[in-house]
Parts: sequence; C-alpha cells; structure tokens
Amino acid sequence: MRAVERGKAAIERAMGAFKSSAVSATPSPVRVLVATIVPLIAVFAVEFFYWGSTLRWSLLYPTVLVCAWFGGFESGVAATVISTALVWWYFVPPVHVILKPGIPKYMMAGLFVVVGVLVSAVVRRLRRSSAELARNQRFLQAILDYSPDAIIIKDLDGRYILVNKAFEALTGVSAAAALQHTDDDVFAQSLAEELRAKDQVVRDTQAPLHFEERLELNEGSVFLMSEFPLLDEARHTFAIGAIATDISQRKHDEEALRESLEDLRAAQHVAHVGSWRWDFRTNRSTWSEELYQIFGIDPTQAPAPITNPGMKLLTPDSLLRLTKCMDKLRADGEPYELDLEFTRPDGGRRWCAARGEPRRDPTGRIIGINGTVADITHIKELERLRDEWTSVIAHDLRQPIGVISMASEFLPALHRESSEQERAMLQHIQSATHALKRMVDDLLDMSLLEAHRLKLERKWIDLHDTVREAVSRHSRLIGARVKLELDGPPATVFADPMRIEQVLGNLLSNAVKYGDQRSGVEVRVSVGDGEVTIAVTNFGAGIAPEDLPRLFDRFMRSKMTRTTGVRGLGLGLYISKAIVEAHGGRMWVDSMAGQHTTFYFGLPAKAARLEAA
Repeated sequence: MRAVERGKAAIERAMGAFKSSAVSATPSPVRVLVATIVPLIAVFAVEFFYWGSTLRWSLLYPTVLVCAWFGGFESGVAATVISTALVWWYFVPPVHVILKPGIPKYMMAGLFVVVGVLVSAVVRRLRRSSAELARNQRFLQAILDYSPDAIIIKDLDGRYILVNKAFEALTGVSAAAALQHTDDDVFAQSLAEELRAKDQVVRDTQAPLHFEERLELNEGSVFLMSEFPLLDEARHTFAIGAIATDISQRKHDEEALRESLEDLRAAQHVAHVGSWRWDFRTNRSTWSEELYQIFGIDPTQAPAPITNPGMKLLTPDSLLRLTKCMDKLRADGEPYELDLEFTRPDGGRRWCAARGEPRRDPTGRIIGINGTVADITHIKELERLRDEWTSVIAHDLRQPIGVISMASEFLPALHRESSEQERAMLQHIQSATHALKRMVDDLLDMSLLEAHRLKLERKWIDLHDTVREAVSRHSRLIGARVKLELDGPPATVFADPMRIEQVLGNLLSNAVKYGDQRSGVEVRVSVGDGEVTIAVTNFGAGIAPEDLPRLFDRFMRSKMTRTTGVRGLGLGLYISKAIVEAHGGRMWVDSMAGQHTTFYFGLPAKAARLEAA
C-alpha cells in the first residue's frame, strides 16, 4: 500500500508539473508587448542609418523570428504587420505615400507578410514541441524519482547512465557512486559477474529476463529483478534497462507462511484431525492432507463436499444427519458438531467427529463452510465396550435388587411383632433398594440410548390425562404438594406414555429434591401452535449460571447437588432430554438464582400426526 501511495504521489506531482509548464508556455501580454516592440525599435534604428532599399526586408526577417521566439505567435504576427507598415511608409519610395507605383514593391511586401506569418507559425510549433518535451521529461523524472522500485539504465559497456532515488535507498549506493561506473565499481566481484552475465543474456536474446537477487549491501535484501533491452528503430539494442523491486518482506512472509503450514500439517497428522473448506459461490472444496488419510482416499482425487453422494463415504444415516445440519448452517449460520460413521474404500467402517462453522464475507453473508474431521474410531470402540459392560452389569444387578426389594416387602408379613427400630431399618432398606433400582434403570437406559436401541411404544394419548395420572402417582410417592394447571383444550399426541411419565417423574423428583419443601411444585400444560408444552417449576435456590450450559450432559451433577448430598449418577436429565428428542420434541430450562427453576419439554403434535400417518 505504501508503494502504491508513493506512485500516486509521483503521478500527482508530475501532473502538477504539466499544468505549471502549460501555463508558462503561454506568454503574458506584457511579454508579448516587450518582445514585439524592443526588437523593432532596435532594427528600425539601424534601418535609418542603412539606406540600402534592397536589403531592408531581409534585415526584418530575423527580427520577426526573434519576436516570435520570445513573444510567441501573436508577437511574431504583430511584428510582421508593424514592420510591413513602417517599411512601406518610411523606406519604400516614394516615402510617406500609401499607394506606390510598381508591382514588385507590392510583391515584396506581400512576400514579407507571408514569410513572417509562416515563421511565426513554425516558431509556435517549435515552442510547443519544446514545452511538451520538457513536460514529458519532468513527468518521467517524477515517476522515476517517486517510484518505490529501483530503476536503472546501463549502456552497452555496462556503465550506469540513469538511476533513480529508489536505487539509492534500496541498495545504499549513491547516484554519484553509480553513474558512469560499472557493476565492478559498485558491487562485490561475485555479484558483479552475475549481473554482467544477466546483461549479456538480455543483449543476446533481446528479450526480458526476470530473476531474484540477494544483495548483501542492505542487510541481505532480496530483489525481484526485471531486465529488458532498449531497442532503436532498427531493432538494435543500444542500452539495458532494469527494474528492481524489494521483496524481502514478501519472502519473509512466504517463509513464515510455509513454516506455519508445516506446523499445521504436523499438528493435524499427530492429532489425526483433517480440515476442509467448501465455497458455496464456486461449489469448490479443498481438503487437507490428513483428511485424505482419515478417509483413505487417494490425495490426487479432486476433493468434493463430504455430503456429495458421489463420494460414497458416509453411511445413509450419517449422511442424512450431516445434510440437515449443513442446510441449517447455510440458512441461519448455526454451527454443528456430529459423530458420523463412514466407510473407507477398503471396506473398513470407522467413526469421525465432524465440526463445521460458517464462512462469511465482509458483509456478513454466509459464503461457505469451514469444517474439521477427527478420527474417533478408537474412542467409539471404547464407548461400545463401556456400553456393553454397563448393560451387562445393569442387567445382572436387576435380579439381586429385585430379590432384596421383594424380601423387604415380605418381611413385615413374616415378622409381625417387629420393633420400631426394626421397622425403621426396613424402611431404609426399601428406600435404598428403590434408589439403587433407579440408578440401574438409568444406566440401562443410557446404554440403550448410546447404542441407538431405545424403543418407543407410541400410541395416541390424551396428554392431559397422562400428566394428571403421573402427577397424582408421583406426588404420593415423593410426598409433596403439586399444583397442576391445564391450559387450553385437551391435547392428543402420539407418544410412549410410559416414557413420558418417566420424564415427568424425573422432573418432579428433582423439583422436590432441590426446591423449597414449603412452596411445593407447579406443573403446567399449555397448547401452542403445533406444540404441547409441559413446564415443571419449583421455588428455591435455583441453578448456578455456570452449570446451565452443561445441565443435560451425561453424569452432570451441579454444584448444588454435590453440596446437598443428594444421591444420583447425573443421568436423569440426560436421559429425559434424549427421550423427548426421540419423540421429535425439545427440552430446555429457565432458572433465576434464589427464586425459581422451570424445566420445559415440548412435543410437536403436528409432526407426530404426520409420522403416525
């Protein structure tokens, strides 16, 4: 940018020189008057003392020329007219008479007038050519002096005959040290020999030559050299011109960029993470080297968007989920993060974590996607082993838990005369068994969710009745006061009633555990446009703001749950949200510290009807 600004300044200065020279090329009225009168007075003073009538006209031709040169075309014409009139009146016999005898006298006067006008016109043309040449020279000199590039011209003997100011600044060699000297006088011998060899190539081929040159004179600066021949009308080389551009910063930036790319390439290889980019405007994609390695594709193959069916990478389910996320990103700029299954050309099934963010132009318009792909096959394998282990453990624990629960229920019947202490101990056993059974059920549900094997027994249900029964049943179990509000007409949805009751029971249980026992719990069912929303509200300490973003994560236990001593695995909200989303719904929370907390989940009635049909 600095070089461009300097070039623009050079042109502006040169244009200023053009304007000033154009003004000076037009003589002022005073100059015209002086240039016309002074030469005529001097010549006519001589004419009075020289009475040769034949040479009077000849002596006035140089006078007209002088007047035209110094006073311009107008001065030359005026001098011609005045000279003709004075000579005709004073020196052409008979004097002091306008009409004179003899045609030759009129011819001589007419010839003088014609020649005087022609001389004035020729002088004007010469003056204009001279002024234009001067302007061009000033214009060229301004460009040379203010050019950010060094410009030089050498004759065929290798002597510098022109250098500009940039040459001095970039090379550290003054014009006095360079002009009329050769490369041997200016640079080191090795560099001088190399430059002479380049000059000879340009001279022999009569073609331009471009190369990079490093000069040690100015901290090892690197220049892009462009040498070219200067040819005369006969196409013979009479000089060698050169333009040197300092590209030291560009070379430094290129080296830094190359090192950064090497570091990025190494980091992607170590982390086994590939990157890609898709430009919506050109529909072109670019892949990093590691992305080819992850997908097992030949790096010479032209990249395409990952969702391109022709790539045959993703499984149908993964392709559908990724396409939906990309469409949403393209529409509203929402980033995505997905685990996707793909097939390599060798038939191997693997998993990757795909992330994408929108690319925007300076106006904020979405023009593409920047994405990353990390190979997480080993993580998925560990998760599979963990889920299998969790499922097996949870399944095997169900039987002994059932035995303990059944025994604790039959003990009062077998031992009717138990003490109060024994009855309290038995109640603790039943409570612990119920909590353990719930934890095992949560672990089993989580393993089913992770393996995408959770089945829903869906049917048409009246959501008002389902919620009313669930609230009544759970309020007795948890021993809390629950206020139920049913807004709007009865809502019929296509859902699994047992799973909906499970979600509602989990929210009610949490509301009682972490809320103010004296304030009770509120449950509200409202019907909106295509969605039925259920809200469960408790009053109390609320949820810390830093815990809200991770509230629905696996094994998430908030700061409050850890300090109150409430037992649990932190799976209840995770499973509840997954069940709601499996119904095509959504779940969210709103909490104000020290006041209240409300959990919402909505079921899309219209979407459910279409799916049922």
